[in-house]
Amino acid sequence: MIALWNWDEAIRGSRILRAIDAVFAAVSREEAAYLREFGVVPRFRVGVHGGEVVVSEQGDTKRAIGVYGSTINIAARMEEAAKGHNIACAISGDVAKALSDGERRLLPLGDEQVKGISAEIPIFEYRVDDGPALGRPARAESPPRVEIPV
Repeated sequence: MIALWNWDEAIRGSRILRAIDAVFAAVSREEAAYLREFGVVPRFRVGVHGGEVVVSEQGDTKRAIGVYGSTINIAARMEEAAKGHNIACAISGDVAKALSDGERRLLPLGDEQVKGISAEIPIFEYRVDDGPALGRPARAESPPRVEIPV
């Protein structure tokens, strides 16, 4: 899944982080129902980066929206970093810097080389607040890919 936000709206009041918290909290709230209905609870990771993207509508009979650019690439690499570090959410240094006004749940993981980008990228863990499950570590298990570029 890709979520697109206006940059100013995403960072104002750390709204992007609140949205991430809300997604994890919604899954946590419905955990018993997922187990009853499907025998499993969805697990996923989030990679966040911000910047310009190119959006295009594609197809005649079967329409689709395409989103392209280095922002999408870096967001995908942040999701891979989340998997590599066994965390729920990895955020690029650019986004972390824009959100750094007292956000205590942003923890630096270091600078890393990511595929397709020549310079190392600072990566931060965002410790997700998933509501009632806050006492559990914010770790995910082999999830489907989720990208949230802002």
